[in-house]
Amino acid sequence: MAALLKGSRLYRIGIVILILGLAAAEGIYLVGERSSAEKKASEESGEVNSTIPYDKLKGADQNIEKTFGKNFVLLIYVERWWSALPAYQQLALIVAAVTILISLGCVVFAR
Repeated sequence: MAALLKGSRLYRIGIVILILGLAAAEGIYLVGERSSAEKKASEESGEVNSTIPYDKLKGADQNIEKTFGKNFVLLIYVERWWSALPAYQQLALIVAAVTILISLGCVVFAR
């Protein structure tokens, strides 16, 4: 009976952690969006586009694929996507991922 209560308690703790963590990640994201929008409104857009043309990227990706394989090219795309995200979005994703892992661990150990 005591083991059943401990499992039930751990399951509830996992659910509470999930709710609170996802709410915190959403709060981080919303606050970051608001400050980013205010920052863009106050600044003038004088940015220079410093991206590499697609033709050159395609050739480089093919060379990397030949040398290291398709998984490495996918890893490079994920790294480019991650580095292009603003800091508040990165933080919100990290908080959400850690929250999901911790709550999943609680739910699995509760059974």
